[in-house]
Amino acid sequence: MSSNVLLITGLPGIGKTTVITKVFSSLPEINISGFYTREIRSRNVRQGFELVTFEGDRSVMAHVESDSPYRVGKYGVNVEAVDRVAAEIMAENHRTELFIID
Repeated sequence: MSSNVLLITGLPGIGKTTVITKVFSSLPEINISGFYTREIRSRNVRQGFELVTFEGDRSVMAHVESDSPYRVGKYGVNVEAVDRVAAEIMAENHRTELFIID
């Protein structure tokens, strides 16, 4: 099996997630698994991030009010949510033609 990998990197706010969602929208005939992240904002201040799968499921990935011992900066990381979403994506790989992970 051959594989190709495309990495998109850059500073926050330059449009990486926008590119990912546009790629997903432009390829309706391809079975895509994966997720992208969205900011959780309150009063125009970032409070955390949620994972959004291409099937539409949402989970809080990190939040400033989380009491998780796993931290990235000011955010407590919900490791269980990340593990669950990753396991679901990989379990569906028998029919997946393209994986996209933000």
